[in-house]
Amino acid sequence: IMQYDEVKSLYLMSGAYDLLLFVKAKNIKEIASFVYERLATIHGVTSTATHFFLRTYKTMGFIIGQDPNNPDKPVVSA
Repeated sequence: IMQYDEVKSLYLMSGAYDLLLFVKAKNIKEIASFVYERLATIHGVTSTATHFFLRTYKTMGFIIGQDPNNPDKPVVSA
Protein backbone atom coordinates (compact mmCIF):
# COMPACT_ATOMS: atom_id res chain seq x y z
CA ILE A 1 0.00 0.00 0.00
CA MET A 2 2.80 2.42 0.83
CA GLN A 3 4.18 2.09 -2.72
CA TYR A 4 1.17 3.81 -4.32
CA ASP A 5 1.91 7.42 -5.32
CA GLU A 6 -1.53 8.50 -4.05
CA VAL A 7 -0.67 7.36 -0.50
CA LYS A 8 1.08 10.27 1.23
CA SER A 9 1.09 8.83 4.78
CA LEU A 10 0.35 5.38 6.22
CA TYR A 11 -0.12 4.50 9.90
CA LEU A 12 -0.73 1.24 11.77
CA MET A 13 -3.75 1.74 14.04
CA SER A 14 -5.34 0.13 17.07
CA GLY A 15 -9.10 -0.04 17.41
CA ALA A 16 -11.71 -0.46 14.69
CA TYR A 17 -9.31 -0.03 11.76
CA ASP A 18 -5.92 -1.58 11.03
CA LEU A 19 -4.45 1.14 8.82
CA LEU A 20 -4.89 4.88 8.38
CA LEU A 21 -3.94 6.27 4.97
CA PHE A 22 -3.68 9.87 3.89
CA VAL A 23 -4.35 9.93 0.16
CA LYS A 24 -3.99 12.81 -2.28
CA ALA A 25 -5.71 13.03 -5.66
CA LYS A 26 -7.04 15.72 -8.01
CA ASN A 27 -10.68 15.22 -7.02
CA ILE A 28 -13.14 13.02 -5.13
CA LYS A 29 -13.74 10.83 -8.17
CA GLU A 30 -10.05 9.91 -8.34
CA ILE A 31 -10.01 9.09 -4.63
CA ALA A 32 -13.08 6.88 -5.02
CA SER A 33 -11.49 5.09 -7.99
CA PHE A 34 -8.25 4.56 -6.07
CA VAL A 35 -10.07 3.07 -3.09
CA TYR A 36 -12.42 0.92 -5.16
CA GLU A 37 -10.02 -0.29 -7.85
CA ARG A 38 -6.71 -0.54 -6.01
CA LEU A 39 -7.18 -0.75 -2.25
CA ALA A 40 -10.39 -2.77 -2.03
CA THR A 41 -9.03 -5.39 -4.44
CA ILE A 42 -5.99 -6.22 -2.27
CA HIS A 43 -6.17 -9.76 -0.86
CA GLY A 44 -7.13 -9.56 2.80
CA VAL A 45 -8.86 -6.18 2.62
CA THR A 46 -12.37 -6.85 3.90
CA SER A 47 -13.67 -3.27 4.03
CA THR A 48 -12.69 0.37 3.68
CA ALA A 49 -13.99 3.63 5.13
CA THR A 50 -13.33 6.98 3.49
CA HIS A 51 -13.34 10.27 5.43
CA PHE A 52 -12.39 13.79 4.34
CA PHE A 53 -10.77 16.60 6.31
CA LEU A 54 -13.01 19.64 6.26
CA ARG A 55 -11.05 22.08 8.40
CA THR A 56 -7.90 22.12 10.54
CA TYR A 57 -8.14 23.65 14.01
CA LYS A 58 -4.75 22.62 15.41
CA THR A 59 -1.77 20.91 13.84
CA MET A 60 1.61 19.95 15.32
CA GLY A 61 0.96 22.16 18.37
CA PHE A 62 -0.09 25.22 16.37
CA ILE A 63 -3.63 26.57 16.55
CA ILE A 64 -5.08 27.58 13.19
CA GLY A 65 -7.41 30.57 13.51
CA GLN A 66 -9.15 32.94 11.16
CA ASP A 67 -8.21 36.54 10.39
CA PRO A 68 -11.40 38.60 10.92
CA ASN A 69 -10.16 41.09 8.32
CA ASN A 70 -9.49 38.36 5.74
CA PRO A 71 -11.60 35.21 6.38
CA ASP A 72 -9.90 33.35 3.52
CA LYS A 73 -6.46 33.66 5.14
CA PRO A 74 -5.73 31.37 8.13
CA VAL A 75 -3.80 32.71 11.13
CA VAL A 76 -1.32 30.41 12.88
CA SER A 77 -0.41 30.80 16.57
CA ALA A 78 1.48 28.72 19.12
